[in-house]
Parts: sequence; structure tokens; C-alpha cells
Amino acid sequence: FDQTSALSTKCLPKDEEAGKCYGGFARLATLIRRARAGSVPALFLNAGDTYQGTTWFTIYKWEIVAKFLNLLKPDAI
Repeated sequence: FDQTSALSTKCLPKDEEAGKCYGGFARLATLIRRARAGSVPALFLNAGDTYQGTTWFTIYKWEIVAKFLNLLKPDAI
């Protein structure tokens, strides 16, 4: 079980030093795709709080959330 929103706006110091603080939906999409391609069945659930409070959300509202969530293809929201 991995909670994707736990570190939503944070980067661990070791990851920052290693240059691994990038991505967002692209990084999450890669992890989901790899998990689903594995031998163990994977279930991706989204509990909300997607982009709210960001510039993306301020400008595009729920339209941007819907577009990005459709790219991730969660099993349930």
C-alpha cells in the first residue's frame, strides 16, 4: 500500500540531493504502469485531493483534474 498524497508537495532531502525531485503525474503514471505490468495484481485507487490548491487547479478547475485522472486510469475514485 502506497499513499501517493502523503508527500504531495514534499521531496525527501536524499532525493533532492540525487536530483530525483521531478515528475508528478508523469512519475505516478510510470509507477502505475510498472505495477500493472508486474506479476502481482495491482489496484489503483484515488481518494481525491488532486491538484486542489495549486496554480493548475486555480486556472483550470476540475477540467484539468479529470484530464489527468483519465490518463492515470484509476480502478476507482
